[in-house]
Amino acid sequence: MLFVVTVGYTLFRKSEAAGTIQTVELQMISFILLFIFFLFIFLCQFTWGLSLRNKQKR
Repeated sequence: MLFVVTVGYTLFRKSEAAGTIQTVELQMISFILLFIFFLFIFLCQFTWGLSLRNKQKR
């Protein structure tokens, strides 16, 4: 849910925090960076969950 809200915010704003105008290219770069960040968080949580599950089985 947080990912969807963040992507929506970055795609619909007119200018960035630095004051630059958002173009389609800049929006796609922002989207890719957010996707990589959230993918990293998801993979960390997934591997942590798997390790906790394996500890419980032992």
